[in-house]
Amino acid sequence: MKSLGFFTCNFVPTAQSLQILMEGMVIIMSRRKNNRTGIGIIVFVVLILFAIVSYSRIGLQKRYDEAQITIDRMDTQIIEQEERTLDINNLKAYVQTKKYIEDIAREKLGLVYEDEIIFEADDEN
Repeated sequence: MKSLGFFTCNFVPTAQSLQILMEGMVIIMSRRKNNRTGIGIIVFVVLILFAIVSYSRIGLQKRYDEAQITIDRMDTQIIEQEERTLDINNLKAYVQTKKYIEDIAREKLGLVYEDEIIFEADDEN
């Protein structure tokens, strides 16, 4: 009987028990090696997936930036077209007035009212 301080052991190792113990340790070590290989493969696959996702994200960010530029350009065009529509509506309202008719009659046809006096400049200078 061996005494290990407060613990007493009745087991005396033999060559056969040591052989069994060594075989058990070899099995445990091979399982750990297999587990490490499995973990290594999993880590490798995760890294590959991360690389693919990162590469795809870069492409998507580029497409997003291009789309944002297009949206900004179209927003500017919308504002310009709205201003143009307002100008056209104002011109449409002006064309319906008596003032517009008088202006066109004066400019294009040279018409004047009966009581108006026309002064013309001399072109001798």
